[in-house]
Amino acid sequence: MIGAIINVMKQSGGIDTLIYQLVYKRNIVKSKGSAQLITIAFGFLMCLEGVGSMMLIGLVGRPLFNQFDISREKLAFIANCTGAPLAWLMPFSGAGIFLASLIAVQVENGTLDKPPMYYVLAALPYQIYTMAILALVLLLALKQHDFTAQSTSANQVNIVPSSDHQPQTSILAIILPVAILLASILVITYVTRDISSAVYWSGFISLIGSGIYFRVCKVNINQYVEWCVKGMENMLPAAIILTLAFSLSGITGELGTGKYLASFVSNEVPIWLVPASIFVICVLISFSTGSSGATVSIMTPIIIPLAVSIGISVPLVIATVISGAVFRLIGS
Repeated sequence: MIGAIINVMKQSGGIDTLIYQLVYKRNIVKSKGSAQLITIAFGFLMCLEGVGSMMLIGLVGRPLFNQFDISREKLAFIANCTGAPLAWLMPFSGAGIFLASLIAVQVENGTLDKPPMYYVLAALPYQIYTMAILALVLLLALKQHDFTAQSTSANQVNIVPSSDHQPQTSILAIILPVAILLASILVITYVTRDISSAVYWSGFISLIGSGIYFRVCKVNINQYVEWCVKGMENMLPAAIILTLAFSLSGITGELGTGKYLASFVSNEVPIWLVPASIFVICVLISFSTGSSGATVSIMTPIIIPLAVSIGISVPLVIATVISGAVFRLIGS
């Protein structure tokens, strides 16, 4: 659903209209620093969905970075180091719900004795790396530091609308889908007290509401459906990776991998070295799979029984897994 929403905003011309308003009409973006800060702000706008945040940063940032001659490497860094870390720091985001569902399995089998969300919240203070990388993104934007001596965007086609050519699409083409998405999550959560269902159904509601708006704007319904399907298609590889990772997570839990490692670690590895070892393993898995969600899915059913068996804080090791999972973003 998130992929469909992002593609609708792109294909409808909403991104072009937004850039025109920011650069020419409102004169809000007029330097490299403001271009980067605005791009980061849109990542925060989609904070409830890490992949959606990265995609929105890419769509908004590409024309702005071209306009102000900022490298694509810098844009990739901002997208990667904003979307996933921010999502894992939000307990009620898609990533937070995903983590709670993994922990719930450990609660159901008796390994843990507190509600899943307790452990999600308790792990937040230990996510030092995740918070540090977000702070670094803002610092590099304010310092206007770039990653190349000469911007690679200089060789790219400048796709920012010119000052004498105003896009015909309304700014609502980009604002409305996001607004409906976030409002639906808040309303459904308030009514049902079920954040998981709220995140799921809000995607459908946003697409239906946006579809009605575009139909009023004379967009052919077949064209709108094509936009949605193409956006879903773009998200398919990520969905497959997460599905396979979740399956692997279930297998490792059934095999008792965590308990086996606990017996090995208790005899061979000093306890103080366990969190650092977990971090390094997660870095390697995340860099190999390219997915923080896949890493968390694989490692959570292993490290929780391990932590309980050898007496290490469960929130600490959960935070360690998340930190290792988002570390691959630096490498990207």
